[in-house]
Amino acid sequence: ESNSDSYSPKWSPDNRYLAVLSDRGDQHSQIWILDRRGGDAQPLTEFKQGVFSYSWSPKSNEILLEVKDPTPADLDEEIRPNPRPYVIDRLQFKEDFVGYRDHQP
Repeated sequence: ESNSDSYSPKWSPDNRYLAVLSDRGDQHSQIWILDRRGGDAQPLTEFKQGVFSYSWSPKSNEILLEVKDPTPADLDEEIRPNPRPYVIDRLQFKEDFVGYRDHQP
């Protein structure tokens, strides 16, 4: 018997997937995805603080998440002992005056 809750179901705009927030297997809610063609729900996220809400993109290929900002203690766990700076010396810029390049198709 499971003591998990699932809520906030949302169909993808293409009606292929159903996403739900569920706390199954975790004390915090995560997004789980069910394929309309069948099969078991699959976890999509694994955020330490959980997911509070989400929205599908119009093309059904992305999900916007609302998650809790990590506490300072959570951030300390992720800091490497000897962090090295990441240097960016060039940025690609669009010639159309719209902004930075996004490398998505």
